[in-house]
Amino acid sequence: MHFNFRDISLAKLMQTKDHDSSDSSSNEVNPLNEAAQILHLKRLLVTLKQQSEKEIKKLQNQLFSQEKVSQSLKEQLIQSSVKFKKLQSNHDEELGALRDQFISLRNLLQQTQEELRFQNDQAVHASNKMQIIHSNQREEEASGKETERLREELSESNLKTQEMQALASKNYQKYEQEIQHLKHLLSQREIAEHQTEVMASHTASYQLRLELEEIKQTLKQGNYDTKALETHYVEVLNEKVKLEHQIKQLQTELEQQSSNLAAFQIQIPDLNQSKKELEECLKEKENLLNHTLEKQDQLKERLFQMELSSQEKMQIQEKYELLKEEWNQLNESLKKALDIRVKSEQEVIRFNELLKEKNQILSEKEGQIFQLLRDKENQETHLQEMNHLVNESESRFKIAQQHLAKKLKEAAILSEKVEGQQRVLEEISQNNENFKIQINQLQASLEISQKQEKKLQEQLHDALKSTESQVSKWEEKYFCMYDKWQESENCVKKLKKIEEKHQQMQNLIANLGNFMGGPSSQNFLHTMQELVDKSNQQNNSEEEQPDSVQHPSQEDEEKYDLFGMKFRQDKPKPNSLS
Repeated sequence: MHFNFRDISLAKLMQTKDHDSSDSSSNEVNPLNEAAQILHLKRLLVTLKQQSEKEIKKLQNQLFSQEKVSQSLKEQLIQSSVKFKKLQSNHDEELGALRDQFISLRNLLQQTQEELRFQNDQAVHASNKMQIIHSNQREEEASGKETERLREELSESNLKTQEMQALASKNYQKYEQEIQHLKHLLSQREIAEHQTEVMASHTASYQLRLELEEIKQTLKQGNYDTKALETHYVEVLNEKVKLEHQIKQLQTELEQQSSNLAAFQIQIPDLNQSKKELEECLKEKENLLNHTLEKQDQLKERLFQMELSSQEKMQIQEKYELLKEEWNQLNESLKKALDIRVKSEQEVIRFNELLKEKNQILSEKEGQIFQLLRDKENQETHLQEMNHLVNESESRFKIAQQHLAKKLKEAAILSEKVEGQQRVLEEISQNNENFKIQINQLQASLEISQKQEKKLQEQLHDALKSTESQVSKWEEKYFCMYDKWQESENCVKKLKKIEEKHQQMQNLIANLGNFMGGPSSQNFLHTMQELVDKSNQQNNSEEEQPDSVQHPSQEDEEKYDLFGMKFRQDKPKPNSLS
């Protein structure tokens, strides 16, 4: 709940205007009503204080919970980074194993190609096929170069990712340094403003200066506490958002790497099967080579025997046909090797696609870093605007304080004039009128400050709590000063009444002296003057002595406030007119 002190202040000002316009007989202050109003204001102050303490406790609890959340998020980040490193190491190991398998397969292919070359060199009719094998070897060498180039690109992409991570960490450290520098500048400004306020407060009276310093200290402590809580709250929120964003990025990267690992794991059994098939083909080719060697030996023997008999020639022709069939089988094995090569090319294409995906991920990360830089610039502009608004509000608050200090000085000067110039009633009345004009000006300045505070309330919802507490305290201070001014007016009115009585008595004495005209009349005048002086002394002693017998209403005036302290509505003490 927010209590509107402005309505109370306006009602009280209207009551004071009605009292000023009424007669002097109806212008006496009721101390019981004033005490009730003071009690009501003190209760409102206590409730506001309790509410502010509750809100501060809530903010502290929220900060504590958010710090816990940030710590948990940091722990999750550390765990996720450890998992990410483990996955990277596993990924690197699997890549190394795949590379080793690829190298072993390439070596096997080279061995098979060499064996085929050996067979083709032995065969006379396989010159055209040897050219085809050479072209295949060239293509395979080109594919090996492409794989090496892809590996180099992979290593370069990994280096780029590491550099981007290092840049992000450096930018984060720079942001933290800039925030600390801004905090230092704010603290220096607040210290300088505090020094200027202390220098300005030395011109006022000692009691008012002490009260103003206490009020300023309480206000500054409240402002510092609220600002510290707000800044800490904003920092915790920013850290939380950054940590959540980093966790999301790590989760996406983990998902992508898990998908890549799953794809590699899916490819591993295919590669193992191809390896087994190649090994079986190699075994078959070795058997075929052994058979061909044996058959070549047989052919040599048969060639020697061809000179002996034509029958052996027929057998050689039949064996030649068998060799043709075997040659066809070798051609089929070559076709299988070509199919294996096509599969390896498809795998190279898959590796290219993976590289493209990683390049896309890098571009996305660059866009995210650019967005972070934009967010930083927006936050810096927002901080500058908030600092500008805070400086404006503080300057307006200082102007209001200076106005109040001036008015308090004028009130002190008026009280001194009342004490020093009691005989001149015309000057006192003029000073009272000037004082009323100044009070009206004060009211106008207060209304202007209230309008300005309303505008600030529309702009700064967060600063409403501190400004409302400050306004309530200054209104209480104004009410106290206004009560003191009323007491001074009552003193002046009582002094006027006493002077009127004194003048009436002097006029009566003068008239009686003129009427009687003898020495006896002079004695009578002397005795009357003594009686008047005694009556004035008795009135002064009755007003100065706080006895329960002479003032029965004093017991009613002594009451206890909400803080357990005894207070009393002190009546004004008129000065003697001797």
